[in-house]
Amino acid sequence: MKYRVSCFDSEVLVKQADDDETAFQVNIQNTTNPLGFGNTLGSYASEQQATLKANIFCMIYTLARKNGYSLRSNSFVKPDKEDIPVSTVLDSQLPQEQLELLFQQ
Repeated sequence: MKYRVSCFDSEVLVKQADDDETAFQVNIQNTTNPLGFGNTLGSYASEQQATLKANIFCMIYTLARKNGYSLRSNSFVKPDKEDIPVSTVLDSQLPQEQLELLFQQ
């Protein structure tokens, strides 16, 4: 494990990919099940980029929860709303104002 950040009832982890020594994965796991590495949210070419994405994900997750969304598998979901794939918002580089609008629609 290269990096870890707590985010609500989960931890966002950066680890080196098992099958590629030049790739780093951002994963989320529930803190009640610390034995697994949870769901992979994205894979990045550098540890620095993966660490940045882990922190950005936590900010996006906070925004999503504030607007009634929850995380299911690799999407933010809310009843009667279209699912928003994590990869779409995590890799979009949208400014915070546009992210807020996305989750408020």
